[in-house]
Amino acid sequence: MKKIGCLWGLLALFWAALPVSGATNTFPLHFKKLDARTAFYSPEGYCTVVILSETKPAEVKKEPPAVSKKLYARLFSAERPLVLGDNFPTPPTMATWGQPVMIMRLTEKSLGEGYDTAILDLNGNGDLTDDPVLRDNQIARYRKFFGPFTLPLPEGTLPKDSIIEPLMYLEAGFLSAPRSYMNPTTGKFIDFVGFAAIRSGWALEGTLDVPPVLQRVAFKDAYCDFAFSQDVSHREVLNDDLYFDNAKKVSSIEFFPSDFVLRDYNNNGSFDCELPLNECEAYGKYIHLKEKLYTWQIAPDLNSFSVTPVEETLPTGFYESAHSADKRTQVALKTGYETPTATTGTINGDGKWQLITLDGNTPKVQLPAGDYILSQFALRSQDADRQIAHFPLSSFTTRESVSFTIPKEGSFQAAWGEPIKLTLDAYHPNDSTLGSTVQIYINVVGNKGETYSDFSVYQPKTRSMEPLKGPRVEILCEGKPVGSHQFTQDFLGWWWQVPAELKGKKVTLVPFFEECPVSPVPLEVQLP
Repeated sequence: MKKIGCLWGLLALFWAALPVSGATNTFPLHFKKLDARTAFYSPEGYCTVVILSETKPAEVKKEPPAVSKKLYARLFSAERPLVLGDNFPTPPTMATWGQPVMIMRLTEKSLGEGYDTAILDLNGNGDLTDDPVLRDNQIARYRKFFGPFTLPLPEGTLPKDSIIEPLMYLEAGFLSAPRSYMNPTTGKFIDFVGFAAIRSGWALEGTLDVPPVLQRVAFKDAYCDFAFSQDVSHREVLNDDLYFDNAKKVSSIEFFPSDFVLRDYNNNGSFDCELPLNECEAYGKYIHLKEKLYTWQIAPDLNSFSVTPVEETLPTGFYESAHSADKRTQVALKTGYETPTATTGTINGDGKWQLITLDGNTPKVQLPAGDYILSQFALRSQDADRQIAHFPLSSFTTRESVSFTIPKEGSFQAAWGEPIKLTLDAYHPNDSTLGSTVQIYINVVGNKGETYSDFSVYQPKTRSMEPLKGPRVEILCEGKPVGSHQFTQDFLGWWWQVPAELKGKKVTLVPFFEECPVSPVPLEVQLP
C-alpha cells in the first residue's frame, strides 16, 4: 500500500507540473543573441537614427587610411533625418538613457566594393584606429548591416543582476541624391547622403506550452529602452496634400507598438520575420492560441512571462474569415478615448488601442467585444514554384473601409480581399503654376473598399522579396492610344503634362495589371 501511495503521490506531482490551459501558466525567459538576418528583418529595434554625411566630425582625432570616400555619422546625436520615405526608419528614435555621442565611419575594404566596412568609436576616445572593424553581413542589397557588437552603456543603465546584454547591430541606408540638413544647434546646413542607425541584436526567449500549442517565442525591445510595454501609439492622417492636392479626403491610421514578439509558428527552429512569412508581431495584451483568447505579460524582472485565459466576465465575440489571405492579420481594438491634439493633418489623439494578431490558419477566433480597425492584412497567392505574391494594405486605405465591430456573443464576418478592382482617380490641381497638369492615381481596391500597394513576390530560393512591375495606365482619345504610364509598385500617382493637341478633349484612361487578377474600371476624363 505504501508503494501504491508513493506512486499516486508521484503522479500527482507530475500532473501538477504540466501546464494547465484554464489557469495562469508561467514560463522562464533567457537572453538570446539574434543572428544578423533575424535582427535585420524583425521590426524596429532602433536606438538612434542619424544622418550619414561626408563631413568629418570634429570629435575624430585619428583614423586609419581609406581606399576611397569616407562617410561619417554622430550616433546618439540630435542630427536625425527629418525626411520620411527613402526607406528611412519610421518613426526616427533616440535612446533615452543618456548615451553620449558616438562617432562612426563607413569605408570600403576594396575599391569599388561599396561601403562594406564600418568602425565605431566604442571606447569614446576619438581614435578610430583602436576600435574593432565591422564588415557588412550582406543581408540586403539596399542596406548595409554590421555587427553584432556590445554597446558600452553609462553606468547604472541596466541593473547589476539584469539578464540583458546590450548586443547591437549598425544599419546604414543611402539616398538616391544628397539632401541638406540644418543642425538645430548651430543653424548650419550639412549635405547628407543617407542614415546610420543602431538596432538591438537581442531578445528574451522562452517556450510557450499551453496544449495543444507548443511554440518558441522571443520578445524584442523595439525602441532600446531595455523594458517591455504593451502600449500602442498611433498617428492619424486626415488629409494628405502631397498625394491628393486637397481633391480627395483621406482618413487613415498607422500604429506603432512599444515592443514586438517573435513566434516560431512553423516550428522550424528559427524566427522567419521577412515578409510574407510574418513570424513577428506586436507584443500586446492579448494572444490567440488556436481559437481561444488569452492575456500574457512579461514579469517586471524580465525572467519569465505568464499566459492566462481571459476572464469569463470579459464580453467577447468572434472574428470569422470566409477565406484565408495573409498568414497573420493584425487588428486594433479601441480601448479608450483621448482628445485629439489637432483637427487636421496628423494627430496623436482620438483613441487608446491594443493590437491583436490573428492566425490566418484559424477561420474563427475569439476577440473582446468592441470597435476595431484592420491594421495589417495582405492578399497572398502561391504558384507552383512556391513563389508567394504579397499585396499588403496601403497606408492610404481609408479608415472607414477597415473599421468594424465585434458584437458581444456575436460574430463579425470579414470580407476583405477578392474580388479586386483596378480603378483610377484624376484631378486638375488648383495651382495655376502647374498649367495643364492632370494628377492620375491608380487604385487596387478590395471588396470592402480597402486599397493595396507595395506589390512584391517572395522568392523562397533566395529568401528575398522582389517588387512586381506593378499596374499601368493607357490613355485613349477617340479610340487611339495617345499616352501611357507605368506606375511603381510603391507609388501609384502620376503627374501627366497634357500635350497641347489634347487640351479640352475627352480621353479614356484604361488601367492594366498583368501580374494580378483584377477587374479594370476605365475612367473618362475631360481635359483642361
